[in-house]
Amino acid sequence: MPGQVGTQFGIDFRIDGSPVGDGMTLHRVLNFPTQGLRNPNTGDMMHTAKIAFPNLKIGALCLLGYGFDNWSEQIRYPACLPSGSLR
Repeated sequence: MPGQVGTQFGIDFRIDGSPVGDGMTLHRVLNFPTQGLRNPNTGDMMHTAKIAFPNLKIGALCLLGYGFDNWSEQIRYPACLPSGSLR
């Protein structure tokens, strides 16, 4: 998918388990390439982002989405992948 401002994507999933209807917290951890990703609001370099999604319901369909809102969210792959790794 193109990493362009305005591009949106996501996944949907169902949490299996019991009791159905109970809430749980999902933790998403994003690890960025070695050079990191600059936060456009603070100027800080981020290497990991940890996000909690509380009270997701067991048995319910869940959706996690993301959209590129700022050009600084784009990571140039040739700068972070070893030579020849795209073959």
